[in-house]
Amino acid sequence: FFFKQKTAYEIPKRDWSSDVCSSDLMDARLGRLGFAPEAVDGAVTRLQDLGYLNDATFADAWVATRRANRLHGTMRLRHDLARHGVDAATIDVAIADDGNEEARATAVAARAVASFAGADRATATRRLAGHLARRGFPAGVVSRVVRAALEGWGKGTPVDHDPTEDDELTGAG
Repeated sequence: FFFKQKTAYEIPKRDWSSDVCSSDLMDARLGRLGFAPEAVDGAVTRLQDLGYLNDATFADAWVATRRANRLHGTMRLRHDLARHGVDAATIDVAIADDGNEEARATAVAARAVASFAGADRATATRRLAGHLARRGFPAGVVSRVVRAALEGWGKGTPVDHDPTEDDELTGAG
């Protein structure tokens, strides 16, 4: 038992500087490596006591990278952190509003809108709203960003062209 417990502790400690994870993730990782539940519990507890495992630090790092690199919204961040075993109070602190939610959604929309070329406004609206919702942005933010991103959508393109207004079809000109 002692050998397994020491080994379960040494595995995450070996390369700790390059891998930040939650207590729940570490528990699952050591379990997958085949360690007994008692050894896993002992290793996780010891890592927490020594400050190597800290769910708040993990949550802060997770939120920072997902906001900066993947441009996720707060709802998606909340879901992902809960899935990784972080408690609700720690999640609330980590995802506290930074005031940039709408800016992130606007950046996501700017990237995505190019892929809707050729679509009518209703289709583009539906696709963009779905894309932003899957990224975890709240409905109010999605609504404002979609409206702004698709303002003037299709003007001067065949999508908005009404063939009944053609001079050739109406006999004018």
